[in-house]
Amino acid sequence: MTEEMDDNRNNQTEMASSEPENPFASLFFGTIPVAPIEKTSDDISNQQVLEPNEVQLADGVDEQTGTKDDYLFDEMVQSVFLFTVNECQQTTTGETDVKVLLNQLREKLSRQLGDDKVLYIEEGHLEEAIFERLLLQDANEHITPPLGVSSSKQEEVCENDVITYICSCYGRLCNFKLHTTNTSISATQLSSWTENVKEKLFTNCVTCLLTPPELYSGQNCQQQFVDVFTGKVTSTAMNEDVLNWFLAEFIDFAQKCDMCSLSELFFPIFNTISSSLAPIDVSVSLTMQPFVDLIVALLRDEQMCLLFMQYHQERDAWSGGLPNVSSPVDFQTSLLGRLLEKSTLVAAHTNVNLLGNTNLAIYFFRPSQSSKSDIQRQEQNLQAAMEKVTTYGYSVIGRLLAHKSCASRFHAWVADCIRANRARATLHGTQASDSEFASDGFFLNLATVCMKVVHKFTKQHPCSEKVLKVDPSYCRAPMHMSEGERDLSGVHFSFQEDTFVTKAPSQEGDEESSTNKLPVKSSYEPLTEMFFLAHKVFHLAFYRINAKLQDLLKHLRRLDQARQANANAQSWINKYDQALVRFFSIRVALNEPMFTTLAIDFLKTSSVMLCHYAQTDSRDEGSILMAPRVEQRTPTSGLSLLSCFPEIVVENISEFILYNRRFNEGDITPPVLADFQAFFIMFMAHKERLTNPHLRAKLAECLELTLAHDDFESRQSGGRSIAIGRSLDAKKAEGFQSIPLKDSVAYAIVKVFVDIEQSVSGDEIHFEQKFMYRKPMMKMLDIMWTIPHLRATMQNMAREAVEHIEAASVPVFVRFINLLLNDSIFLLDEGMQYITQIKNMERERESGEWARLGQLGGMQREANLRQLVHMANFHCVTATDIVNSLTLITHSIQDLFLHSTFVHRVASMLNYFLNKLVGSERNNLAVKSALTGTQVQFKAKKLVKDICYIYKNLTETSPSSSSAITAPHDSLENSENAKVLAAAIVRDARSYSSGLFVSAVEVLYKISTSREEVEGEVTQQLIDSIHQLGQLCKSAESELEVEDDDVTDAPEEFLDPIMSVLMLDPVTLPSSGTTLDRGTIARHLLTDQTDPFNRQPLTMEQVQPNKELKEKIEEWLKLRRNNRMTKETSNINEKPQLNTETESDMANLISIKKSEPAEKKINLDEGASNSGEEGSSADQNSNLTIDYSPLDNLD
Repeated sequence: MTEEMDDNRNNQTEMASSEPENPFASLFFGTIPVAPIEKTSDDISNQQVLEPNEVQLADGVDEQTGTKDDYLFDEMVQSVFLFTVNECQQTTTGETDVKVLLNQLREKLSRQLGDDKVLYIEEGHLEEAIFERLLLQDANEHITPPLGVSSSKQEEVCENDVITYICSCYGRLCNFKLHTTNTSISATQLSSWTENVKEKLFTNCVTCLLTPPELYSGQNCQQQFVDVFTGKVTSTAMNEDVLNWFLAEFIDFAQKCDMCSLSELFFPIFNTISSSLAPIDVSVSLTMQPFVDLIVALLRDEQMCLLFMQYHQERDAWSGGLPNVSSPVDFQTSLLGRLLEKSTLVAAHTNVNLLGNTNLAIYFFRPSQSSKSDIQRQEQNLQAAMEKVTTYGYSVIGRLLAHKSCASRFHAWVADCIRANRARATLHGTQASDSEFASDGFFLNLATVCMKVVHKFTKQHPCSEKVLKVDPSYCRAPMHMSEGERDLSGVHFSFQEDTFVTKAPSQEGDEESSTNKLPVKSSYEPLTEMFFLAHKVFHLAFYRINAKLQDLLKHLRRLDQARQANANAQSWINKYDQALVRFFSIRVALNEPMFTTLAIDFLKTSSVMLCHYAQTDSRDEGSILMAPRVEQRTPTSGLSLLSCFPEIVVENISEFILYNRRFNEGDITPPVLADFQAFFIMFMAHKERLTNPHLRAKLAECLELTLAHDDFESRQSGGRSIAIGRSLDAKKAEGFQSIPLKDSVAYAIVKVFVDIEQSVSGDEIHFEQKFMYRKPMMKMLDIMWTIPHLRATMQNMAREAVEHIEAASVPVFVRFINLLLNDSIFLLDEGMQYITQIKNMERERESGEWARLGQLGGMQREANLRQLVHMANFHCVTATDIVNSLTLITHSIQDLFLHSTFVHRVASMLNYFLNKLVGSERNNLAVKSALTGTQVQFKAKKLVKDICYIYKNLTETSPSSSSAITAPHDSLENSENAKVLAAAIVRDARSYSSGLFVSAVEVLYKISTSREEVEGEVTQQLIDSIHQLGQLCKSAESELEVEDDDVTDAPEEFLDPIMSVLMLDPVTLPSSGTTLDRGTIARHLLTDQTDPFNRQPLTMEQVQPNKELKEKIEEWLKLRRNNRMTKETSNINEKPQLNTETESDMANLISIKKSEPAEKKINLDEGASNSGEEGSSADQNSNLTIDYSPLDNLD
């Protein structure tokens, strides 16, 4: 017996001694010491005082018929076992006593003693008597006397279930010991007989549990055992205390006897309990309590706990595909699995594509027709049931973890379960059948229990230095092969196949040394292992459930559309209700209060730990927990403990926060939220802390959602509203006021925005995904421009970017602006091309070409058209957002956009899109979206206005205040910014024309007079600024003509090899030796840090100025200009006739439009130069118009 068991016995002995009034104390060997029953003086006075050797016999009994002991023992046996060897046994009161007659034993004794003798069951006959009684198939056929027996008494006497009978006998033994009035039996003799009877009971109980059912008339003894101890079988002789005492003594007896091993005896019992718990419906949690109590009672000491884990490990061993290995599902069907599998997620176990009429309304009936209060009430009831399940599971597992050796076995079982079900968290796992792995409910409940195990450590807030007790190096520790070595090291699971947040530090040029630099230890505490096992289980649970939820939401939207389009189609309504049941079933499970509370504390602690180890490796006693901070430089490298954290820790944090902020109406408290936000900002800022850019982008999305709790968009669906997560931007600005690390948040967002590009370069699979990643970042940046101190931070970043634009390491803000320009050009251009394709398909449809393709061909074309609309919306909406961001940025920052590196790209981009939107081909962007059943979200009005505001902003200087975007109306003639921009605009030969800004002014007037547009001074200032810019461009155009004449026929060596323009600042690339203009290579290096001619690494600091060539170009230009000036002087009296038609037209247009009344409807079928004329009859019949409404809301 182990020391802990001895301690338990000593404690029980002390308890017994402190409660001497317990009359059952002498019955329970092994748990309570035997002590004689002390009689009080009242007891003695009421009884006849006997001499030591005198025996008091019952009335009517002849002393010669047997010994005193024979009679007394027989009396006790008949009282306990309710059987006899005499036909008509009389009690001392003369009443008939009903017993079962043991005929075989009676005949045997009669042959030995004679028929005329009164027969007694002696101690030596007891085992034979019990055996005969247990073998009786129907005790009713053997009762004596055969008539006149009450039904209740007969049921007790004639009990046929052997285990029930044995336990009842034990109860009657306790009762006999307590209430016997026969003073002829001494306390010592009574204790001796009691021990003898108990030994016989326990021996026969073991025999019954080991014997095949055929011996006992096909009885299932294991099931009887479970039924007795779970209250399914009742008897007047058995109460809760009696059953607890029986079980305790029976376990002690089994541990000492040599009839069989404990596994042979108890494993079948464990199997029976497991089978009894088989239903996975969470509603059975109401009936689980007795089974949990039985399991807890069985786990009374360390030996039984080890036996329990041995049962699971032998049953669920996972050794990598050996023939005797269990399947992943077997962990769920084990006893622990049965305890933890109950969940509402069973309703989500059907394929997402609802093709049949599967009835899933287990918990919710017709949810589309139920009120919100009814749904909430049902959810609360189900969550209460789920909380019971995890509480029951924890009560059993907590009993196991009380012993260190059992804790190791439990950790090993969890590790085996993880290995067997590892594929759950893969793409295949999310699409695989539910029968391939242990269920979602099992894993979610196991994750809850594991988090509860470490909750005493994680529930602290604010976190203290106690969080440093968890050693991250565990995740880099190797796992030993033998079980004993794993128990000694405390490492039962290997994370070696996982990806870590960052690479392990290594000696320069020696990757193999990275392992040696990690502080791996020889052994780890159970807390450390359980902490990281909990993360792994959480990941396996949440990853697959969340993937199902996302697919289900898409499916719900499609069903909702189909249901609304087919209002009378009951089949669609049924499918919609079934999908709603799954949605609510998942939400009930993931929003269960205990799970939510434990997850928040668990993941918050993980966030704090990551922030600490991102700055230091210190975790010794006395170490101080580091506060989060962000450096605008490469952070400290070589932190070995940070590199020990697997990526799943960050994934768990981000995925849970994303779900919680979208679908859980309960807020995370502000102090805890601040811990999460600090982690998001700190880790998304530097790839040295988190290598995976996709995870960093996800942290940015989390940060955006935590600025303010998501409001839920209510969509009426069959009488009730469905909560579909959608963020409310109105409160985001308030969230920025209390955000931690607010001075670093702008840098962090810009940095991850830029780093996303590196992860998708050349990767077509993720190319479109980067725009989705950047969407929440753009939302935050747009809000930050409205907050003075955050706007000032970004202005400082822009100034530093201009100062170091040619540094070896390109400033992050330069790359940020470059990517904004790239994204806007790509997205808007792609969106316009999709719109052109949509228009062409609509023409084909109206012409009847689709009808000629047949029904199948027409359906295919319709599907293609819908896909085109979807792609057009994605590109156009995203491009509109980016252009809006550029509008905000250029209001406060101009120098960077007007730098030689950017200004020509900016001008070309603005010209191209403005020409597309207001030029003669603008009607090519008009589509009949009603034909597709889907609205094309192309907001031409907003785009025109925003692009014109960008023009206007770049011609001005940054305002010192945070007022509106526009500045007071001033002339642009003296603005240096306007001159630089105008010069770049007119150099764009592809899109610029002298009528570009005339058309822009016309469309702006139409927008300003439309009902949806904001009227007033702002719009008039914008129109005036665009008019002045047009005039300035006219002057710049004349100057450009002169410059073009100067550089005509330039020598080939003076031309840039890429752009074919005259080089003004030639530089030579060191590796390829190629000479090109500084501006050309500077723009190239913004996105590609290599030599464009040989792909060798290159930075701006490495380029070498070609001074000799520059001097030649300058001398050549000087000569050309001198020649021009000489020619102009000789022709000074010849004045050319200037063409002022365009400028006059613009001035007249402004004058006319100022006096025109507002138009009620604007038909944009008309061209820019003949807006007052009627369009052609073909255009009128087509009725193609562009909706330029600037107030359209994004979906």
